[in-house]
Amino acid sequence: MRLFLSICLLVFVTTSVWAAESNKSVKEDKKQVNEWNTFATELYALHKDQLS
Repeated sequence: MRLFLSICLLVFVTTSVWAAESNKSVKEDKKQVNEWNTFATELYALHKDQLS
C-alpha cells in the first residue's frame, strides 16, 4: 500500500510541476482576444434581435 501511495504522490508531483512549467509559455494574443470579443458581442446582439 505504501508503494502505491508513493507512486501516486510521485506522479501527482511530477505532473503538477510539468503543468506549472508548461503554463509559463502561454501568452495573451490580443488580436485573438479582440476577435473573440467582437464575435461574442455580435452573437449577443443577434440573440437579442431574434428574441424581439
